[in-house]
Amino acid sequence: MAATNINLLPVDLSAKSQAARLGSFLKKATKVLIGLFSVAGLLSGIFIVVLSLQLDSVNKKNETLRQNISALETTEQKTVLVRNRLEKIKILGDKDKAIGSVAILSGIVSSLPSGVSLTDANADLSGGLTYSFNVSDSSVLPQFLGSLMANQSFSKLGIKNFSFSPLSGYKITLEAQAK
Repeated sequence: MAATNINLLPVDLSAKSQAARLGSFLKKATKVLIGLFSVAGLLSGIFIVVLSLQLDSVNKKNETLRQNISALETTEQKTVLVRNRLEKIKILGDKDKAIGSVAILSGIVSSLPSGVSLTDANADLSGGLTYSFNVSDSSVLPQFLGSLMANQSFSKLGIKNFSFSPLSGYKITLEAQAK
């Protein structure tokens, strides 16, 4: 059965065919635009939700990185403190070597034969020693050098300078490394 369209309005009030088509077109266009705006609104909402989830994820990562940085700063401070303490311990150990060098020197000075005098002495913190002696008579020289060679306080002993002056005698500068 075909649908019949009955129009009970007077003919002069009926819509013109052109106006009717325009109204029909505007109704369809309105429906399409409402559909497009609905889809665009839905997509915008989904986009906002996705962005907020990503922002939360980035904020959590940022907080984790800040905590890691804080932990690393604490570790760095502890490392610097330990390094400084180790340097101070090393300096104290080096001072012990220097004190040992002074003890070696006092032992050498107490056993100097007559005619030998200490003119200069230097000790560094690493245990290095530099001694300068004046020997007035060559007959004392073998005894003096022999006593130094027999001294077991050195790990290394070398002659840095050996010179002779008719006025003062022999000048000997020795470099040594304490054990």
